[in-house]
Amino acid sequence: MKLSRHFSVYLMLFKRSFFSLTCFFIFVHSIPSDVRRLIDHLDRSINFLYSNLKSNNLDVALVLNMLQAYIIEETSNIRNKESLLLLEKEAMKLKMLIDLLQPIIQKQDRKYYDELGRLTDLGFWNSYKKQNNSLQKAALKLEKNYGSIFDEELSDRCLTELLGTGEFKGVQCRHITDDCIQFLNDKRGARYTLSHQVLFYIISQVVCPQQNVQKIEHQLNKLCSKMLSESEELKRTGFPQLSMDVFLEQLFLCSFAGYNNEFLSFSNQQIVQTFFRPDGCYQDIHHFDQRKSKRRNSMIGYSCHSHTTALGIGVTGLSIVQRLKY
Repeated sequence: MKLSRHFSVYLMLFKRSFFSLTCFFIFVHSIPSDVRRLIDHLDRSINFLYSNLKSNNLDVALVLNMLQAYIIEETSNIRNKESLLLLEKEAMKLKMLIDLLQPIIQKQDRKYYDELGRLTDLGFWNSYKKQNNSLQKAALKLEKNYGSIFDEELSDRCLTELLGTGEFKGVQCRHITDDCIQFLNDKRGARYTLSHQVLFYIISQVVCPQQNVQKIEHQLNKLCSKMLSESEELKRTGFPQLSMDVFLEQLFLCSFAGYNNEFLSFSNQQIVQTFFRPDGCYQDIHHFDQRKSKRRNSMIGYSCHSHTTALGIGVTGLSIVQRLKY
């Protein structure tokens, strides 16, 4: 009953927010048309997730929470009043959606939530300070079955060791097992292995402020350099099966880490929007195969991947901020 009352309140607020934002666009003339298109896609996608609440999961909430924190931080760099108001409205809509998702994802998989749920808490990412970094592409040759060695369970366990929610409960940063050190230093890491290495170091900047910042930034630079080369290879080869989701994850994580210019190029933004569906879903052109995709990439709506759509929202949101800053 309590959840039902909260849902009714949020539904009313969400509808009001959506209506006011729609009315606001009527009077906005300073926002370029291509950016307005991105905003329209973002709104449709948020509404899509809102309409399929129970089909979302913790991974979706994580991406939304990172995006919400990113937008809030970047509002200090926005000088145009209309742009600032627009971003504040989007951040509020994301916050309301995350609030609604919290009790749902707790019930879906309690163990998973106990281990990694902190990443979806509003405020967790507030202490993350994005750097404006630049990098050089690493020489990279994609081999057959590149990225097929990703071990998602090991990656999750490494994150619990970092957060202090695993075997060494309550102790953050200090007890990283040999398996996880090997995982983080795996030079063969590609695709999801590579992106989860990046995610580990991004989270470490939040929960391990006493660590060597320059060392972490060096690792991020090295990993995102590889990721940039890999993303360009994926584009060149026409996105082979299941690589669109990987591509979006690469763009989102390394842009969040501060490599906006390289990963949020205008051409990349255009490619991402070709994945967009009018109902708000970001869809991989290949048929969904649960056996070959990330473990928690569930289906929402009609043939839509929750993980891919959340990342599409993330990259679109970051792209909007990037465009409005200049």
